[in-house]
This record gives sequence, C-alpha cells and structure tokens, in this order.
Amino acid sequence: MVDKFVVTQFERKLGVEGRDKVLWFKNWPGLQSVGGVEHIHVLVRNIDREKLDQIIDAPFTNGHSSICERKSEI
Repeated sequence: MVDKFVVTQFERKLGVEGRDKVLWFKNWPGLQSVGGVEHIHVLVRNIDREKLDQIIDAPFTNGHSSICERKSEI
C-alpha cells in the first residue's frame, strides 16, 4: 500500500529516473516521536527544487493529505 502510494505520488512524477531517486521508510514504534499518527518519511535526491515543489504542492491523487517538512541538503 505504501509502496504504491510512493510510486504514484513521487516516482512516476519524476520520470524514468524516479525509482533511483526516491526512498521511503517508517520508523518502528520505539523511534516514533508521534506514535499516534501513522506516517512515513520520503527522501528524494538529486532533483531540482522546482520539480520537488511541483510534486509536493500538487494534491495527492488518492485522497491522502500531506504535511510536508522540507529539509535542505546538509
């Protein structure tokens, strides 16, 4: 279910190279800072800021809502 969401909402929108640029994970309960809220972390790399803004700011096609926290490269 999560993999399908990530593929639909991120990888396909990034095009041919999408699969190599997206990684997602869910912390196990002991590491969850917000245990009562189901969520995943999606990491993307090596895409330009404009494309990332388009993906994040677009409404999700399957009715999910989004609260995104953007982190710049360190």
